[in-house]
Amino acid sequence: MATRNLRSLLPKLADADVASRLQSIAPSGDGEVVVVEMLQNLGPEYLQFYATAVTRSEKVVALLAVQETGALLFAQHPTVGNNMNLLLRGVLHQLGGKGGGSKDFARGALADQAKVSAALALAESMLKQK
Repeated sequence: MATRNLRSLLPKLADADVASRLQSIAPSGDGEVVVVEMLQNLGPEYLQFYATAVTRSEKVVALLAVQETGALLFAQHPTVGNNMNLLLRGVLHQLGGKGGGSKDFARGALADQAKVSAALALAESMLKQK
């Protein structure tokens, strides 16, 4: 029962975390906001709620990673127009790992979790080159 109650609070916690995070990021010249974040000590359920909350806003892209596990999650609001699946596959091709998803939401894991920082930097660089 307690576990179910805790899970029901995760979306609300993610919404609160995201609200403060988005206020701290200035949009680019075209109004796009790119959230690049290495998260620590988080379960996979929270990562998904966090990504969903971030990309609920228009023109927002989320490049997220969990340091301890090497988990990656790339997501965007559908109005942005990137391909998160191709972006993730490009990063994993260069750094090693598995994953996939859709145009707007892709998740995977690095073979070597020590490469999490490099993965986020590479994804951000690839996104800017679009």
